[in-house]
Amino acid sequence: AQFFVEFCRGFIAYNQKDYKAAIPAFEKAKLLDPQFPDNIKYLAYSYYKGGKPEAAETAIKGFVVGGGQDAQMSYLLGIILNDRKDFKGALQAYQTAAELKPDYVQAVEAAARLCVSGLKDYKTALVYLEKLVGLNPENANAPKYMGVCYQNTGNREKALEAYAKALALNPKDTDVHFNMSKLY
Repeated sequence: AQFFVEFCRGFIAYNQKDYKAAIPAFEKAKLLDPQFPDNIKYLAYSYYKGGKPEAAETAIKGFVVGGGQDAQMSYLLGIILNDRKDFKGALQAYQTAAELKPDYVQAVEAAARLCVSGLKDYKTALVYLEKLVGLNPENANAPKYMGVCYQNTGNREKALEAYAKALALNPKDTDVHFNMSKLY
């Protein structure tokens, strides 16, 4: 019963965006049940949103070391590691999130974006982008980033085709217009 009281106290504070009050409540709940996924998730998000990404990372890693798995926590870990410029660690976290929840669009898109922008691994990015198109065919970012991948690997025709698809989904995307102009 005490766990539930502390968890609810933390959850209410979290929803009010009072992360400073949420953290001690979730920490107390964690002492009572160290592996309750929702408590650890909200604790980690409270730390992250409260400006303490290292503490969020520690909470997530403690949960994982204890045998826990959660797609949202893996995704948050990816965000934290990406912010720290640990791109390989971030990609691994995003991959874990996508494996735990195969339809997790945000994790798949984050992995693709990271491969394009941070790692410049266009081959791996295309794998994620194809998956993203399968999950969400209306996502204009997938063909946009596919165009970037093809453009950076010298495949002009496929780049133009991808950019045309991106523009069909979002005609006002100035980045796509700019990237296409460089191909002519």
